[in-house]
Amino acid sequence: MRIMIVALIGLLLACQALAQIGDAAATLDQQTEQVTAAAVELTRDDLDLISLRESLVEARRDALRMSETLGAEREQVVADLERLGEPIEGEAANVTERRTRLQGQREALSAQISQAELNADEAERLLSEIAELRRTRFYTNVFERSGSPLQPSRLQAATGAVSEGYGRAESGLTNWIETRRSDGSLMTQIAILGAAIVFALLMAIPVRGWIQRQVTSQIEKLEPLGSRRILAAASKTITRAVPAIIAGFALYQIIVMVGLVGPTGVSILQHAWIGLVAIILVDGAATAILSPRSPAWRVIKVTDQGAFWIRSLAIATAAVIVVDDLLRSVAALGQSDLTAGLTLRGLTAIILGGLIIAITRSWAWRLPEETEATTQPGLSKWIGPVGLVIGGGLIVAALVGYSAAAHFFSTRVVFVVGLVAIAFAIRALLREGVRLLDSRFRSSEAADNDSERMLFFWVGLLVDLVVIAFTIPLVFLLFGSDWSDVRTVVQDALFGFQIGSVRISILQILTAMGLFALLLAATRFVQRTAETRVFPNMRMDVGVQNSLKTLIGYVGLVIAFMTGVGMLGFDLSNLAIIAGALSVGIGFGLQSIVNNFVSGLILLFERPIKVGDWIVTSSGEGIVKRISVRSTEIETFDRSSIIVPNSELISGSVTNWTHKNKLGRVTVPVGVSYNEDPDQILEILRGIPKDVDIVLNFPEPLILFVGFGDSSLDFEVRAFVSDVSSSLKARTELRVAIFKAFKAAGVEIPFPQRDLHLRSGPEGWKFGDTPASGDDTES
Repeated sequence: MRIMIVALIGLLLACQALAQIGDAAATLDQQTEQVTAAAVELTRDDLDLISLRESLVEARRDALRMSETLGAEREQVVADLERLGEPIEGEAANVTERRTRLQGQREALSAQISQAELNADEAERLLSEIAELRRTRFYTNVFERSGSPLQPSRLQAATGAVSEGYGRAESGLTNWIETRRSDGSLMTQIAILGAAIVFALLMAIPVRGWIQRQVTSQIEKLEPLGSRRILAAASKTITRAVPAIIAGFALYQIIVMVGLVGPTGVSILQHAWIGLVAIILVDGAATAILSPRSPAWRVIKVTDQGAFWIRSLAIATAAVIVVDDLLRSVAALGQSDLTAGLTLRGLTAIILGGLIIAITRSWAWRLPEETEATTQPGLSKWIGPVGLVIGGGLIVAALVGYSAAAHFFSTRVVFVVGLVAIAFAIRALLREGVRLLDSRFRSSEAADNDSERMLFFWVGLLVDLVVIAFTIPLVFLLFGSDWSDVRTVVQDALFGFQIGSVRISILQILTAMGLFALLLAATRFVQRTAETRVFPNMRMDVGVQNSLKTLIGYVGLVIAFMTGVGMLGFDLSNLAIIAGALSVGIGFGLQSIVNNFVSGLILLFERPIKVGDWIVTSSGEGIVKRISVRSTEIETFDRSSIIVPNSELISGSVTNWTHKNKLGRVTVPVGVSYNEDPDQILEILRGIPKDVDIVLNFPEPLILFVGFGDSSLDFEVRAFVSDVSSSLKARTELRVAIFKAFKAAGVEIPFPQRDLHLRSGPEGWKFGDTPASGDDTES
């Protein structure tokens, strides 16, 4: 019965596997037909390349997904075959049947995987052809040469197109007025428009000015630090732009609501509204960043004259692009001829070229402390020649007939500069936000810690990578790439692309880096919470607290590293294998480093020394300031730092004055004359410690008669202090008290005395002669 059940289950699984293989075969056939049809479509002239590209991208993605799914199924089948093993004589028939069936499934799956990979490769080839065709079409249109925009016939055609478009818009306005007058709602509509205009003017002038004054007055009360300038610029940009944008948006909605513009004028109104928003934003950002009237809050360091010049030309450049877009939309209403549009583009390129030359004048970008006679070592040294080349090239290209190319590159130069400026502003804001967040989670003793600076560096690098990742696709869009192309590249980059046998996913990398930084920040938060809220409520000394805080940091770092590596898709068992293979090399090549690392862990866990201890080593004496995994920092009493390898502290002899507690003993030797009574001296010295406040009464001080010196009777006062770091002060106070007591009692403190004997010879005696007996003279 059991054998029948097992056979039935195997049969059901086999049927299910065969059904899945059949479904996969049908899907593969559909993909193959789709790719083949796309290859035929590419031979047509009137082809929608974007739609065809979208279908091929989806087909390639489905083929790759199916290849991965079928690969996983094949691996499962191979694993089942390995479990069955090789055929043996006399095995059960159902086992042989199952092995044969699995082998067939393996072959079928391998064939399907090959077909899916072939479909993906063919779709990739067709996508490359489509991309090449689109690039050819785009650059053919851009670099097509026409006449000079300054030719009278072209100027006349452009003027006529604009006038005709304006006439149509005016005719629409007239029809609107007549229609409203006929139905009696003209005055009501005019009243609504008037109210909207009044509201817009109030928001754009008095309200906007009041908000700016309030924000500026609050900002100017602060010190203009470098980290605050970008926040101040962002605040000024928002307060300068938002009220005007609200005013323009309200007026735009009212005009659309009352039907002031007909279907032909809606596009013009939209272009006008978008252009107004662009000019407002450029004005707000340029004014906030350059701060012409507040040099202390200027983000870009230029002179006052340069700030006014750059700001004015930046706003003028935005206005020229907006007017160009608006005039071309008006001309499009007048006629469908491309001559007017090309002429307007050529004129715009000439004006933008002149503005680029003007805004990149070298004197405008000089630093405030520089004069006309000095040479600018920074931006102004090369921005002038670069601007002259770019602007002059655009003007020449437009004059010789390449109006479309000149317009395209002139507007892209402006857009890219604006995009880079926005990217830098966002980068600065994000890094400043990270810095403020880090200051909240950072422990009180870690303001200048190397690990904290390193953490901020890596988080800042992550911010830079995120900003770059979002900026690069926008640059491609500005230079003519279609959104579908950019979206495909972004999706492939974010969700993974194949390089050989390695699959790389930027999203996965960024997620791993972000999770790593988040766990490090959480570790810092736990350290700070333990330091400020947990440790103060526990009975442990500062050294133990520091050791626990350090261990929390190391544990958090290890967890963050392992989590980040796991998010990247690395198998941690492979890391263990690599670590085992490198262990021999580490043992020989990095023996001292590993020794110090292990010794550092022993110091943190066993705590023979801790932060704040007064220790004496062969390298020097001082207070332990920091224990890391490689070395220990000792600050001497001369305020110099000694970096001692941890292995020296573990393997060598170390004197720790404050290992268990800070209680310590001080010894003060003193000598008196041989004429003094020892009992009297002992009695005097017994009263000395009682008069010194820094000396403890328990343990009781000890007074000893230690010996007979060359010229004195030697005594010692041995007393205890609660903090051994005050031993020098205790010795000083004891010596002062002893001196005063001996002086009051008339006790003589002897000092070494020596008698000098001079020998003189008889008259006529010379050096080297032996004096006669009895000629010695003593003095």
